[in-house]
Amino acid sequence: MFAAYDSDDGSFIRKELSVRSEILALRVAGIVFALFTLAQIARLVIRPEVLVGGHQVPLWPSGLAVVILGALCAWMLKLSSVRSS
Repeated sequence: MFAAYDSDDGSFIRKELSVRSEILALRVAGIVFALFTLAQIARLVIRPEVLVGGHQVPLWPSGLAVVILGALCAWMLKLSSVRSS
């Protein structure tokens, strides 16, 4: 956290607001990735039949998506916690 020092040009206050905005953006992105990860896990558990152009979509892309989206979620949330401390 930056000191609440109000200089003549307000640069410290702007920098603090900028850092808070970045932390918020990282947390929102992490939550969005978490929701997509949960949706892919639900697809793996429920096993609905998904057709695209008359062809059934296999389940392995959902497994790959869980790994990639889960890693992105963890990365964003870790970055937001490192930046906030």
